[in-house]
Amino acid sequence: MARLTGTDFRPARPSRSLIAIATLLNRVILPRHTTLDVRPADVALLRALPPGCLIAPNHAHYADPQVTFELARRAGRRFIYMATREVFDGWWGWQGRIVQRLGVFSVNRGGANVEAQRFARGVLVAGEYDLLMFPEGEIYLLNDLVMPLKPGVARLALEVADELIRQGRPRRVPIVPVAVKYQFREDITPALEVAAARLETAVLGQPRSGPLYSRIVALGTELLARAERQYGMTPAPGEGLYERVRRLRQSLLEDLERKHFGRVREGFDFDRARKLLIRIRQGLLTTTAGGDYYGPPAAPPGDPLTADLEAAHLCARSVAFQEDYLLQDPTPERMAETLTKLEREVLGSEIRGSLGRRRAVIRIAPPLDVLEFLAGERAGASRDDTIEAIVIRLHEALQGALTAIARETPERTGRTRG
Repeated sequence: MARLTGTDFRPARPSRSLIAIATLLNRVILPRHTTLDVRPADVALLRALPPGCLIAPNHAHYADPQVTFELARRAGRRFIYMATREVFDGWWGWQGRIVQRLGVFSVNRGGANVEAQRFARGVLVAGEYDLLMFPEGEIYLLNDLVMPLKPGVARLALEVADELIRQGRPRRVPIVPVAVKYQFREDITPALEVAAARLETAVLGQPRSGPLYSRIVALGTELLARAERQYGMTPAPGEGLYERVRRLRQSLLEDLERKHFGRVREGFDFDRARKLLIRIRQGLLTTTAGGDYYGPPAAPPGDPLTADLEAAHLCARSVAFQEDYLLQDPTPERMAETLTKLEREVLGSEIRGSLGRRRAVIRIAPPLDVLEFLAGERAGASRDDTIEAIVIRLHEALQGALTAIARETPERTGRTRG
């Protein structure tokens, strides 16, 4: 079997001088498109915590690393970041060398991560830096929703607490829920119109007129119909748009799982799709010399595994289209997110930058003390039960903070900028 490249572990090697330079540059570059809205009380809460915290933000946008980098500066914290392994391969490997010195280490999404787990535990046990992990594990571009959280944050915090107890120096291992929500500060309707027209030209042959919401729905409906025809599915009478999306995804997942795993698996649909992607890529790498673990292998167009890879990608991407997300509240932010995801489907690319000036509203919920959850284990709870309890509490804290942000008005936010 061909060696899987791009999977070797890359530890963080923080350089204080390089971090200082990057912090200064970020202070200049970030405000050009994003200003932070963070209350003094939240900065004070974060500043007062001992080092060695596990910082757990929702993953709302590609700008999250820049935003949390600035948050660390304001709160006087030093963060070590976890990032997907493919980040380290940009610029012929130079990007990896730079981000390592900015305090970033690698993790293989869905793959073996023994070294990454050991490194993360070491960071928290040493207690010199905080560790920042995005517990959603993926950017779904759902600015108002927290998707199902991975158990890794909870499991890691418990392992660190156990290790500190064994070493005879028990201390708090706080998990800090950090909610980040982006709001546009200007009218982005012209930018949305341009993006919609570009997609309509590619999908429907020419731009359309009418309310933007209806045009976005028409684009999504046409793309779904094409996918259904491709995979031989016919909508049931009266079946709604999102019911069709779910049925297509389930059908593809089950067929692919039977083919590549021999059985239908359980779990969150995105995780199931991600495991399929890993398995199918491994199969492609046994027969092709090109490509790597994350990038598309250079397989012949007619290779059945290439078609399977495309179907698994479709399943993973479809999870980001949540039922009634746009219908319930067609805000500019939600329309921008939906157009970005549709552009990914049509053009194979994403609008990673901002469509207009915006604010990143940050609210910090009360930290979760892992020692309190360990007390439940001493009372008879299993480790799995304890992990589940932490995940539920963290999800509730993040979603509750996002919901509270949505209720705020600019006059009530009490924000500071700088």
